[in-house]
Amino acid sequence: MVGPMMMSGYCVIAVVLVMAMALALLVMYHHWHKQIDELQLRNDELVRQRADDGRELKKLRCQNERLVDDVRERRHFMYWAARELNEHTDAQSRDAIIDKMVELTYYENLAEELPLGFVYVNQLCRELVDEYQKRAPESVLVDYKSSMPDFYAVHTNRECLEKVVRNLLENAVKYTVKGLIRVEANDQVDCLEVSVSDTGCGISQERRKAIFSLLNPVRHMKRRISTGLNISRTLVERLGGSLYIDPHYTKGTSVKFSIAI
Repeated sequence: MVGPMMMSGYCVIAVVLVMAMALALLVMYHHWHKQIDELQLRNDELVRQRADDGRELKKLRCQNERLVDDVRERRHFMYWAARELNEHTDAQSRDAIIDKMVELTYYENLAEELPLGFVYVNQLCRELVDEYQKRAPESVLVDYKSSMPDFYAVHTNRECLEKVVRNLLENAVKYTVKGLIRVEANDQVDCLEVSVSDTGCGISQERRKAIFSLLNPVRHMKRRISTGLNISRTLVERLGGSLYIDPHYTKGTSVKFSIAI
């Protein structure tokens, strides 16, 4: 017969074994639970990666479509450019068109950052207004309006800012027979806003978007090739801004642009 002491020893051993098994099961449970969590995290990561890959693929497809459209537009543009150049018998006109096309290509593919410096806006605009007043017909007044003091300066590229205003004044003088051409500059919260408005023939609402196309279908303009606005918009975008035709202006044409300050 087994004595009481031996029975107590067996009970203790049994309890210890049960506790050891319970502890082992608990450790295994935590280990499996950790593995399940890791697998779930890996699965979630794969799902997110697939979603990111899908978005990236969609983005690449959109970029490719835009590239194809751009190439197609440029191909048509070169066709019309060649035709336009053949129609111009004046060598000076042909050279001017070619220079504009080369200039547009240069600014579109410019890789380095533009050098920045402080530019006194009122001084620059007044100089350009005085210059184009001499070029404008006698029946056209070219003036400048500003809400800023003369010591106001913006940190930007002077050459680009001057070229944009010059291009807009060039178009305004070209298509305004009489009336007013006004350059106006205003200091907004985080940008400089400049507009060049005229009382010329104006541009119809449905044709305004085509103005910024390389293949310019606006029939009332003297030439289909009009790269001045394309160059201006490219330069403004390089300066961190935007350029557009004011849809609310009805006395002629008003082109506005803003640059970050």
